[in-house]
Amino acid sequence: SGFDKWIVSKSKDFTVEAYPGAGKTIFALRCAHQFLLDNPGGLVSIVVPTAYLKQQWAHEAAKVGIDIAPDWTAASGAIVSGCHGVAATYAAVSSSPESFRYLCRRPMLLISDEIHHCGDDQSWGRGMLDAFGGIAKSRIAITGTPWRTSGEKIPFVSYDEFGILSRDVSFGYAEALDAGISRPLFFPAFEGRMKWYTRGQERIATFADSIAKEEDGKRLRTALMA
Repeated sequence: SGFDKWIVSKSKDFTVEAYPGAGKTIFALRCAHQFLLDNPGGLVSIVVPTAYLKQQWAHEAAKVGIDIAPDWTAASGAIVSGCHGVAATYAAVSSSPESFRYLCRRPMLLISDEIHHCGDDQSWGRGMLDAFGGIAKSRIAITGTPWRTSGEKIPFVSYDEFGILSRDVSFGYAEALDAGISRPLFFPAFEGRMKWYTRGQERIATFADSIAKEEDGKRLRTALMA
């Protein structure tokens, strides 16, 4: 299982590609529970893209006895005694990385949910590196989209020689289909003539027509938006 692989992993960083509904929250919270058992007085930081997800993670953590503060900020000061950690957004971390570095004075497990969003905004990635890079004792990165078309590197993950993100655990569409989590996808075929404009010039083509590579995506978008 993913938990067993995390337990025996020798690396500080552990990357999980998780299909929606695959149980990423359960996995991460099980790791958090074990981390807190192994590191008395340690903390868990859960970083997410949106404020709503902070509340969701805190709610799910409470079900398994982990007290996460979803509204903690730098202005809040010390974490309340008995609290096991905090949930914050990537934007909050990037605006005050020193506050999270301060938390890392205690053994820290970082859980980065949908970490590919750190490739959307360079300041988010820089903030995460500034706050947790080389400081957090253990880091778990979770994503359902392990790449960025922008070319921005995602922090705390590794890439192979082809620039493909390496995963320690991958539970993708094929695994979700086998497990009954996902339904089979059906892609209908589009026929007919597509019309679009490039720099003011009208283009018309079917999918059977051979066109320039740079026009191929525009043809497809035209069909999908029809």
